Amino acid sequence: MGYWLGIDVGSTVTAAAVCKAAGPAEPVALGSNSVVVPSVVDLGEPGRLVVGEAAQQRAVTDPDRVVRAFTGRIGDEVPLVIGGQAYTAAQLTAMLAGWVVDQVTAQQGGPADGIVMTHPATWGDYKRSVLAAALAAAGLAQVRLCPEPEAAAAGYAGPGRTLAVYDLGGTTFDATVIRAGGAGAFTVLGSPQSLEHLGAADFDDAVFGHVLAAVPGLAELDADDPATLTATAALRRQCTKATQALSADTEVTIPVTAPGIETQVRLHRAEFDDMIRPQLLETVQALRRALHTAQLDPHQLDTVLLVGGSCRIPLVAQLVSADLDQPVTIDPDPTTAIARGAATLARGSAVAHPAVAHPAATHTDDTPQPQPTQPPSDPAPPPQRPSLTAIPLDVEAAEAQGRRTNSRRVTRIALASALALLTAAGVGSVPFLIARSEPNPAANAGTPALTTPPVPSTPAPGPPPVADPAGTVASAGTGSEVNSGTAGSHGVIRTTSPAASNHVAGGPAKPDPAAAPAAPAPSWVTTYTWTTSWSNPPPTTPPTTTPVAPTTTPPTQPSPPTSTTTAPAPPTSPPKHRK
Repeated sequence: MGYWLGIDVGSTVTAAAVCKAAGPAEPVALGSNSVVVPSVVDLGEPGRLVVGEAAQQRAVTDPDRVVRAFTGRIGDEVPLVIGGQAYTAAQLTAMLAGWVVDQVTAQQGGPADGIVMTHPATWGDYKRSVLAAALAAAGLAQVRLCPEPEAAAAGYAGPGRTLAVYDLGGTTFDATVIRAGGAGAFTVLGSPQSLEHLGAADFDDAVFGHVLAAVPGLAELDADDPATLTATAALRRQCTKATQALSADTEVTIPVTAPGIETQVRLHRAEFDDMIRPQLLETVQALRRALHTAQLDPHQLDTVLLVGGSCRIPLVAQLVSADLDQPVTIDPDPTTAIARGAATLARGSAVAHPAVAHPAATHTDDTPQPQPTQPPSDPAPPPQRPSLTAIPLDVEAAEAQGRRTNSRRVTRIALASALALLTAAGVGSVPFLIARSEPNPAANAGTPALTTPPVPSTPAPGPPPVADPAGTVASAGTGSEVNSGTAGSHGVIRTTSPAASNHVAGGPAKPDPAAAPAAPAPSWVTTYTWTTSWSNPPPTTPPTTTPVAPTTTPPTQPSPPTSTTTAPAPPTSPPKHRK
């Protein structure tokens, strides 16, 4: 009878599950003591691959030939040197997946009809293509790739259901909001949120630090002594077991055995919760950000699915449920949940991101299968690796990209509008600046300055205003003024010298005050005309001046000055200077 295989190669552990024609998917025992094996590889001996706990034990005495936590470096072109030979992270992952396929094939008595391998939800096309090429080179061209959240939700999300996947692994955390469609199709809502350096390893380090603080003698041991290295590795394994045991027990005892040291350290669950609470709060905030990018309220979710071995910790469910005010769903075996979902998808569900073409397989049942596609004779090369200065090619929602594009467009429009307003304000202020640029008339030599401002009074009646050829009106005897009129897109500015001024623009020099005639000096009207159009600058022709006939006033009723900037008329006799 045929079967389908699901593989989950994580940064800390690797799990596998098989799915038969009828019934749910079941995990496959890969290790001697558990169904999962550590994602640790020993390549010291040529042609021999050691995986799991055996590789961990060799890492104590020969660490140069053992490598772990390499899945996070897939896509990095810098090789890893193991036993004097260079390997890429994708090659190591493909070798580990091949080892899993061999183990399952030996247990099931034959090859699988279909294989699905999972990857993080934040991966882009480049990383998927690099891993697919490494799998094909390792003889696993029939493997398809699938995002981890979709595999985890395969057994929980029916058509139309929306759920958030909270995946707390060994060294990473991922939060993804997905919506299930028909025939095993899923849609990622918003942008998945990831914390690449937060997981169960941080909790193990917290327990290890607690033991070091409780046993100060451990810090005094020789770090280069092989016995110390062996004792340290054994103590770390005991700390990991204590972390797992606290998920069910309220108190554990950690044995400490080292050269010259034989003791025990007790740890209560309340102390452990206080150690890891800050990291768990970061995961809850990342889940909130995933909901925000999906534009969903927690109450719009059908469920929150907790997967990953660390989700067994009671504090995880408490914090997530309290923050979202929603009940959570914990898989009975969160360590193998993703592998079991991948096997279910391999049996009959469509996979969103195929790595390579799946060759036709012979099925012994009527279960619908994805239609195979023949690979081209000359496959296209994988996408180029993005440069360090380029935008990352990881998964990003179209909504977020659209919001960034609209934001940039709105910013450009706002800047252009502000520039236009500033330019218009500058052009509008030109008439005022030109009018104010006319110099004030100088006071007569020997004329005393006014100590108090003159009091305006009603001017004496004078002759009617005189119209100049440009259509402006000037009145003799008035102070300096600025008027603007528009006709179409043109403006007219005039400045009129005060009647009592001692200086006439463009006129002869001022005579001596004693010999000056009593008649007032002639006034002049200066007219400036230009266009305010954006395409035509102001004309360069000099301003035109139009003389205005002087006006006479009765000698017995002189007009008082009407502008504070106009100097008083000169006296008929020289002033007396005060001592």
